[in-house]
Amino acid sequence: MMKKRCSWPMTLCWGLITVAISGCSGVTEKITNLWSSPNAVKEIAVVAEPTANQNSATALDIVFVYENELVKQLPDTGPKWFQARAQWQQQYPQQFEWVSLQIPPGQQVKQVTLPDCASDAQYIVGFANYLTEQGQYPFNLTPLKQVQIRLQADRIEVIDKTMN
Repeated sequence: MMKKRCSWPMTLCWGLITVAISGCSGVTEKITNLWSSPNAVKEIAVVAEPTANQNSATALDIVFVYENELVKQLPDTGPKWFQARAQWQQQYPQQFEWVSLQIPPGQQVKQVTLPDCASDAQYIVGFANYLTEQGQYPFNLTPLKQVQIRLQADRIEVIDKTMN
């Protein structure tokens, strides 16, 4: 009588399942990451209050960065981003992309159209061309799922609607 042998892929599979079930978070995380997105963002909405950006339309870019090395090179304010945006596009045409919006006070975008590869982005950041300094700082959207960006008179508030 011949003894049935498992093939090595099947043995490996069962071994990984056993380790994952046993609570080894490092292996479990690596296995999970094979099928999951590096960011949590599923949808983005924008609401501009009637007094947003001191009653001025707001230029807003949501930037999807696909290479971690570029994150450290991003500008530290919205105005710097808008000034360097064309240069970034020229230098790194495949490593990032962005969605540009122009939002007048009192208006909203119920659902921002995300790029096709948005789920592959390593980092998602928003830049606004605000008149006041408090509204000029970039905001990280990467860990959020259902994002609502609220443009206020002198600053930006970012809310994860799944937390409410």
